[in-house]
Amino acid sequence: MGDFFTVSVGEVGKEMVLTLEYEGRVYYMSRIHCIDIFTTRWASALPPRFAFLPLMDGDMTKKQFDLSVLSHNTVVSNLQVEGGEKNQYHLTGESISVALFSGYFVEERSNGHTIIRMKYNGLTDYEAIYERGFQHGVYNGLTNEREEGEDFPCSKVFMMHVDYETYGYPLRMDEYLLMDYGGFYGE
Repeated sequence: MGDFFTVSVGEVGKEMVLTLEYEGRVYYMSRIHCIDIFTTRWASALPPRFAFLPLMDGDMTKKQFDLSVLSHNTVVSNLQVEGGEKNQYHLTGESISVALFSGYFVEERSNGHTIIRMKYNGLTDYEAIYERGFQHGVYNGLTNEREEGEDFPCSKVFMMHVDYETYGYPLRMDEYLLMDYGGFYGE
């Protein structure tokens, strides 16, 4: 088993449907020796551009996703999430990448965005973190560069403690943001 597979096809028109069936558990240690990419039946942290979904090197075009997920807890994603009955979730939508998390999450509407945060964390002032989160710009996950500014259009904002090597900057991925409320700014 490994994290790579190759699909060889002949001539491909404008559209191609590729169906993959996969199951298993992912478990990766970060550079600071904590588990930050994982999946179990009860919780998962699968960040954008991680190898749980295949990527074509250099292809940054939007793709149509249609995923079925089994989870014993709430599933949140940048895609549209439906279901939850009998632990089955259906994720659909068009995006360059997919972020998938499950656990104790709640979604709230604020300033035209859907804010996804930890359900039982009553100590964190998410609104204050959101307001000051753009003071130093964002890390663009598509270009791997830091961007200055405070106006970053997005439909969803994931506010959770993550360590995906963005140095504490909010991570912008096309139409959504990951904001680490426990990080730092700087290289």
